This record gives sequence, structure tokens and C-alpha cells, in this order.
Amino acid sequence: MFRSLLLFFNVLAFVSVSPALADEVTLKDGSRILGTIQSLDGGELKMDGGSAGEISIPFSSVEAITTDGEHTVILADGTVLKGRITMSDVGPSVGEQQVEFSSIEAVNPPAKPAVTHNGNVSLSGKATDGNSNTKSLSAFAEYIRRTENNRTTVFADWNYSENLGELSERNASLRGKYDHFFNQKFFGYGNLSFERDDFADLDLRTTIGGGAGYQFIEDGIHSFYEEVGISFFDEKFDNSPDDEFASARFSGKFDWIIESDRISLFHYHEVFLSLDDSEDVLIDTKTGLRVNVVDNFFATLQFNLKWDNTPATGAERTDTEYLLGLGYSYSF
Repeated sequence: MFRSLLLFFNVLAFVSVSPALADEVTLKDGSRILGTIQSLDGGELKMDGGSAGEISIPFSSVEAITTDGEHTVILADGTVLKGRITMSDVGPSVGEQQVEFSSIEAVNPPAKPAVTHNGNVSLSGKATDGNSNTKSLSAFAEYIRRTENNRTTVFADWNYSENLGELSERNASLRGKYDHFFNQKFFGYGNLSFERDDFADLDLRTTIGGGAGYQFIEDGIHSFYEEVGISFFDEKFDNSPDDEFASARFSGKFDWIIESDRISLFHYHEVFLSLDDSEDVLIDTKTGLRVNVVDNFFATLQFNLKWDNTPATGAERTDTEYLLGLGYSYSF
């Protein structure tokens, strides 16, 4: 009788301190962690360790996961699965579906706002080398509206210089792009842009087109996509003959928050290859670093490169810009 009561209380004590649903995570060093998986998002696995509190584990150090409860699992190709995560000799599975462990992108990701808005504006001083050689001012603005399935991007820049009291540079551009996501990775896009450059003899360049893209990563820390499509050009020049042509378009954008709320790196490139003339190549890149100063204000260091293999008569192929300035970022 005494032994039966002792066994009963031992079992009761074990049940009271053990998680009702124990998930097991095996690390690459052989360690095992028991608890309840809360989420995997942005490369970090979070678990409820009971009395140990919340545990954060870099997903790169995880070898295997086995769960007692059902979870929502998102794969790298955007597929959404629901079920228990189990391990077997043939590999992991979610519910009844076999998966590659390396393809697991997220588990129970936190709900995202229906709409997010973010962007930045900046004013910079710069030195140029190419069609103009002077000190001048440059302004830049970018706005991005994001929903689960759609993204709208608008950015504009303006440059103005005087040298010894005479106008030496004046150009501006306005670009817009709409992306529709078919899943978390693949999207189709449409783009429209306007550009003017007095010292490249360009009165107005209008570009319209569309294509498809792939979002390699978008986790709040890193964002990287590449896209390819077709664009149609209508170029009006002041002195050179006007031109119309179709072009293949290759473009991509990369953002990386190196240190939270402090330092971020960005890069954008756009390449056009004329379908009518293989010699007609146009490249535009923007690369820079932003360092937070106070609140939402940042200092920016940026390098821009424009290369036109077939410029208007009298214009140079390459324009480079070195920007150092201040800006303001926003997100809501």
C-alpha cells in the first residue's frame, strides 16, 4: 500500500513539471532540448522551456525537430503545411508529407500586419566624375507599400549643380514598380519610369515593361530579390535623333540590417540590353551604407554608377556619384 502511494505521487510530480506537449530539438552537437516550439522566423527558433523560460536557438545549429503537437510549417518555395513534424530513417515529414529539412523556412511565423509602409528621404552633397565635374546637391526618396500578396515601390531622385555660377548638372528620375506575389517567393511585376538629364542630351526617357521575379529572402533583417523581363524605351533627345526600342531587363535589390536600429547596407541594380542592337547596354546601380544618428535620422554614404554604352553625341559613357548626406526613415 505504501509503495503504491509513493509510486502514484512520483508519477503525479513528474506529470506536473513536464510539458503537456513536449517537442524535441536535436542540435548538431548532439544536444537535445525539450519544450514547446513557439516559432521559427528570421533564422531563429524560439521554444517555451517551461521553468527555463523562453529559449532562442539559431536554426543553423539545429539538426532535427520532432513535435507532439501540430504546427504550421512554411517551406522555402512558399508551400504551407500543417501537422506534426516527425523524423524517420528517410527524413523529416510534416503530417503525411515528406520534406527536406533544409527547405523549412518558418514554423508558426508571427502574424504580419495587413499593410506595411516604409521608406526614407535623404539630402546629400556629392562629387561627380563623368559628364559633369562639380560639387552639388542630391535628393532621394523611396516609398514601399507591402501586403501579403502585393508590393508597390516608388522612388525618385533629383540632382542639381552649378559651377562658377553656371549650370553644370540637372537631372531627375521617377520610377514605380508593382509586384504581385503568387506565393512567398515568385512574383510578377510591372514597371514604369521617367528620366531626364540635360547634360546627357536626354530630354525624356520613358520606360514601361513587365516580367517575373524571385524573392530569395525577406525576413525583416535581409531582403533580396532578382527579376527579369522586357521593357520598351521611348527616348527623346535635344540634339540627337529620337529612339524607340525593346530591351531585356535584369534588376535586383538587396537590403541588410547589419546591426539592429544602427547600421544597414543597401544595393540596387538595373541592366537593360537592347533587343534591336546588342551594343546598346544601359546599367544603373546604387550601393550604400546608412548609419543611425538619432531616432529615425541617419547618415548615408552612397556610390552611384550609370553606364550607357551608346550615349548621345557629345556625352560620356560613364557617370559616377559619391554621396554623403543625412536622411530620415519611416515605417508603420
